[in-house]
Amino acid sequence: MTELKGLWEVKRGFKTGLKYVDAANILVKDQNVLSSFGLTVTYSSIYWALLGYLVSGISNIITEGIHLKDGKGVVFKLSTPLDSWAQLEGDDTTHKVLAVLKPLLPILAIGALLLPAVIYCFQTYMALYQTLADALLAASGKRVSSVDPGEEGYAGLVWLLMFLQLQVIEVGMPIISNSFFGDSIESIGGNIALKLWKALGVLMSAFLNGFYAFDNNWRARGFAADKRFKMLGSQACYYMGFGLPLALLCAYIGTTRGFMGGFGTFLVLFPIHIPLAAASNNFSDHKAKPIFFVTFFQALAKAIGGCNSRSTTSATIVASAGSSHRRRTRSSVKKRSSSRSSSRTARTSSRSRPRRSAVR
Repeated sequence: MTELKGLWEVKRGFKTGLKYVDAANILVKDQNVLSSFGLTVTYSSIYWALLGYLVSGISNIITEGIHLKDGKGVVFKLSTPLDSWAQLEGDDTTHKVLAVLKPLLPILAIGALLLPAVIYCFQTYMALYQTLADALLAASGKRVSSVDPGEEGYAGLVWLLMFLQLQVIEVGMPIISNSFFGDSIESIGGNIALKLWKALGVLMSAFLNGFYAFDNNWRARGFAADKRFKMLGSQACYYMGFGLPLALLCAYIGTTRGFMGGFGTFLVLFPIHIPLAAASNNFSDHKAKPIFFVTFFQALAKAIGGCNSRSTTSATIVASAGSSHRRRTRSSVKKRSSSRSSSRTARTSSRSRPRRSAVR
């Protein structure tokens, strides 16, 4: 019964993840939403283009090497920048170093210019994801809330652990399986082990796609980190189904066009899933038990950040103790001053009274 319910949730999320018409209707209704969406797609596309240029330049150096000319003008190839010194004429070390570094200088210069732009575009489009979610909530007539900045380190650590889990499934386990089975893996049911890990990687990517899309909308509503992860873990099948169309498309393009092709597809198409998540109105709590690895990663993140929380708690205790000491000191000073003023008043009043004997 539980398995059937999980499959139904995957189906429901999958249908929601394909309602691009609803997302388009939301985008065109509000100018701020459309502007935020356009900026997000623009910066993510520029980031992908610059990153692809850098990656292709580095891969060309690694795979194709560098072409140099010797003293006679003969062109030869170094498989790595410092591969073979013997191919360069002369015994002058300075000449050899300059000959090897000369073709690298333009590449290093371009990289030094492009790397800050890559970092800037990355930070910008990541911030624009949240700007888009805030604009969507404001366009619906609801108040945009803010999350506690102190929880973002903990939430980011949980996300990092889930991302590392994806890398272990997609990269680490195929390597381990290949080294374990050796040459025999080629004949075991058409690489069953590799296909199994690839399928699990697609499902984990779909789960994270759903989390990314909904998390920005949750943050716009001011949901605390534990509440967001509880909603994510208790409806894991739904969010996996929501992100499955994008994950399947990126996996297919990544297989046929390489990693940068699949990554570029994700960067261009993911922003549309933020209004898709907003249109789903799936923001209520769920009573189901959260999936095990989300709960495990929450506990692990809290354990890793335990020293920070303890130091924060101790600092709070010290600050509160200091403030209470200051309050006690102020109260004692007030009591002393009030007692002194009352004694002075009593003395003044006694002096001002006329003596009866003198009057008589």
